[in-house]
Amino acid sequence: MPSGRLFVGTSGFAYKEWIGPFYPPGTKGAGMLGYYAGQFGSVEVNYTFRRSPTASMMETWSAATPDGFVFALKANQGITHFARLKDTGERLSRFLEAVVPLGPRLGPVLFQCPPNLKYEPEVLDGFLADLATVEKSYGTGAHRYAMEFRHPSFDSDEVRSKLGAAGMALCVADTEDAPATFRRTGDFAYVRLRGAGYDEKTLEGWGESFRSALGEGVDVYCYIKHEDSATGPRDAAILKRMAGE
Repeated sequence: MPSGRLFVGTSGFAYKEWIGPFYPPGTKGAGMLGYYAGQFGSVEVNYTFRRSPTASMMETWSAATPDGFVFALKANQGITHFARLKDTGERLSRFLEAVVPLGPRLGPVLFQCPPNLKYEPEVLDGFLADLATVEKSYGTGAHRYAMEFRHPSFDSDEVRSKLGAAGMALCVADTEDAPATFRRTGDFAYVRLRGAGYDEKTLEGWGESFRSALGEGVDVYCYIKHEDSATGPRDAAILKRMAGE
């Protein structure tokens, strides 16, 4: 069985506070992505949550990164926060059409739900059906999707079973208030480490879980929270090493 692929990075990359601790002194904004892509194989982008990306932006991102680099994009808030997963077919189509120019550099699309969105079976079922319908126009398995639920009512075997049947990943979000453990639902795993810096013992624990999943042929995507002190890229580099890359 071939090993899975590991994609470790940070949530965002364009932070002037990282110049010095991570980016070489004198690095300009236009040079950040290229340097970042030389250190990590993926980045999670929040920009697409609030704004619609343009084709020229997608082309610029692609040109600044090497083959094999992927962008994990947050789905637009119109889908998750305004429509709240209801009747989302048109919104999903517009979003996916906008990111087509990324081509093979498009990684998972993350649907991050608002904290006050509670589990309603018919709403989740309808959303998954809308997504499956839209996906058919691109070909089965053309995209990867992850769901981040932030209300405890979604923490159930029923929800995880529905995501697994749809081939979607349940996003594991580790925070200081709610520590998480590694788990997956689809054929890949999506992890967000949101703590304010991690010690090596904790990173080794995540690395061990990742190594096990990779050995089973499972791709793992992991993104570490942005901090002004540049602990994110530091911890991402340590985690890459501990996961065996």
